[in-house]
Amino acid sequence: MTGIIGNLEVNKTLIKQAADSGYAVATDLVDWLVRKLGLFFREAHHITGHISGIGRKKEMPS
Repeated sequence: MTGIIGNLEVNKTLIKQAADSGYAVATDLVDWLVRKLGLFFREAHHITGHISGIGRKKEMPS
């Protein structure tokens, strides 16, 4: 997991497009990671939880 998260580069433009497209809910993000990237559900859930945790630490709105 460290290999994925440690090298994660955030593309703010794509994230905004995804959020504007209705992918703002954590379950939607998990589903997208599974369908589009072919990740296993457990792995996608872990990544989504990690991303959510980063947002909470930075006091971003959920």
